[in-house]
Amino acid sequence: MARPNTSTTASVGYNIMFINDVIWYDGRLQWKPSVYDDTNFVHALETEIWKPELIVTNAQNNMGLISDNHLIYRINSTGTVSWEPLLSTATDCSIDVTYFPFDNQTCIIELTSWSLPWTELKLEPLWNSVHVQALRASASWELIETYVEKSSVAEDSPDNVTEYFSKLNFVIRLRRKPGNYMINTITPMIVSSFLMTFTHVIPTQSGERLITGFIALAINTLLWTIFTDQIPNIATTTSTLGIYLMASFCIDCAHMLAGILVVRLYYRPTHIPINLLWRSVAYFLGCLLRVTKPPKAKEELDDSISIISIPTDDLKKIEKSMRRNVVYPENCPDGFTERIIIREDALPQMDVKFGIDLPKVKRRKMKASDTGYALYNDVNNETKTEKLSRITWRYVSLVLDRLVFLVFLGVKIGFNVILIGRLFQNHE
Repeated sequence: MARPNTSTTASVGYNIMFINDVIWYDGRLQWKPSVYDDTNFVHALETEIWKPELIVTNAQNNMGLISDNHLIYRINSTGTVSWEPLLSTATDCSIDVTYFPFDNQTCIIELTSWSLPWTELKLEPLWNSVHVQALRASASWELIETYVEKSSVAEDSPDNVTEYFSKLNFVIRLRRKPGNYMINTITPMIVSSFLMTFTHVIPTQSGERLITGFIALAINTLLWTIFTDQIPNIATTTSTLGIYLMASFCIDCAHMLAGILVVRLYYRPTHIPINLLWRSVAYFLGCLLRVTKPPKAKEELDDSISIISIPTDDLKKIEKSMRRNVVYPENCPDGFTERIIIREDALPQMDVKFGIDLPKVKRRKMKASDTGYALYNDVNNETKTEKLSRITWRYVSLVLDRLVFLVFLGVKIGFNVILIGRLFQNHE
């Protein structure tokens, strides 16, 4: 069981699935085949001859001496001993997932002697690379290259003497195949990132808008959970896609809060005054974003005509619910008129001799001297101050809604171009 020489060299070759060969020379085990019936080799057990004590230093589990009491050693007549241990082990690798799933990984299997310093046992590579003949094609990984490096391990002994142990590093470089991840991971992430943005297609007054927004947040959370399961626990870096999902979730949360504010403003009571600053900003942004005047609510009488004066007797025939904004009696000698805004279909039947064309009345100033009906303050001729005074909270909410949509759409487009483009750029 003693070593064969003062210094022994063991050549080690690694197969992608297991250690393929460990070969060394033991001069004490040579013989002349002609003396022994032309016997060129014999077999022995591990307990019968000396063998190098080797360990895989970065084994993840079952770290110990490579040994098998039932494994047979082949001894050649020249004194060369061949050992083929079938070692199956999991090793630690430093995983860089920054550009997942377009990442390349380098894994190293570290093999060193256990108790014999390099002056007594030298490990040499049997081949310059790892043999891959037994490697089967993988749907997830592509082998780039393999090679073997020689190095040493330093260890301080109790008497303060540093000893060096021979070491071999079997390096395997792999490239991940991104095809499946493109379909199952990246595409759903990009599509879901725009779900919150396009909730603006739903009308502001619809309660389904907020419900859809919460569903979009739930979908992003689900995608985050699925993505986390795909990243190995031993990853030493943060994935760009992980940053993408987290940032997308934060943007959608901010977007959701802005949406809640828009709905809140839309349903704000009309008796709450709007200060001049809000009116001016809403007016300016409405013109800039081309937001049309919002449709008036039923109580605002959508199809009202401009301010007109009609006889009080006719006014009494109009239902009270149809009136809006009775302003003040007109300064008229007989005091029988007042200024109001009314719906066309609420007007009483007029005498045909008046001959008033109400649609035309809406578009231009008109005064019929023989009818007693006068039109004042045509909407199309309103001044800027008058237009500002007609801005409501609903209009403010619609302007803010358009602004939020455009801002977050631009943020999401730029966000996707920068981060997803970074992944594809690394892949190329």
